[in-house]
Amino acid sequence: MNETNEKKITSLDLDEKLYTYLENLAKQQNTSIARYIETVLIDATNFKFPNEETKFAIEEFKKEKPDLKGYTDIDKLFDDLSLN
Repeated sequence: MNETNEKKITSLDLDEKLYTYLENLAKQQNTSIARYIETVLIDATNFKFPNEETKFAIEEFKKEKPDLKGYTDIDKLFDDLSLN
């Protein structure tokens, strides 16, 4: 997990028994309840943090995006892609 991501503080209403259960699991992992819940949510949702190469590619695309040609007509797109 990327430790440099900014965090959003939030509040959750959890059943007391669920909280106690999660708290015990967090203790077994030697981590805080907040970090444990975050880890469980990341795993459950298959959330991925982009690596440095992906972040760089995203930034490059954002810089080039205004210069890219857009299409509203599929035939014009295929005409431009053809080698004729």
